[in-house]
Amino acid sequence: MDGQAVESVVEEFFGPTVGKVAGVLARRGDLSLAMAVHLSRLSSRQVRDALFVLLQHGHVSWRFTGTDSQTVEYVIDKERVLFLLYGMPWILQFIDSPEARETMLELYVMGMVPR
Repeated sequence: MDGQAVESVVEEFFGPTVGKVAGVLARRGDLSLAMAVHLSRLSSRQVRDALFVLLQHGHVSWRFTGTDSQTVEYVIDKERVLFLLYGMPWILQFIDSPEARETMLELYVMGMVPR
């Protein structure tokens, strides 16, 4: 799923500001708050609020980075964004293998896995 697709899907569910932040993360990879603000051309408050929404819904995670471990980077989960389109198949939460998850998602999309 490319950055524009991520942005469009997230915008549909959470609005244009959250969609723009999600798109920047999807296109550019793991980013600090400062870089997300710079690349999105939104205010710091808008990006922080958008990240809060994405974190709250599990579409973004964060981690400490750098030598001092005081810089936080935000990471978008594109697969989780994809679930917005189809709903979260209940069985995927129990599958660890990426190949099996992909197969189950395909079966779910085809209507062969109960919702």
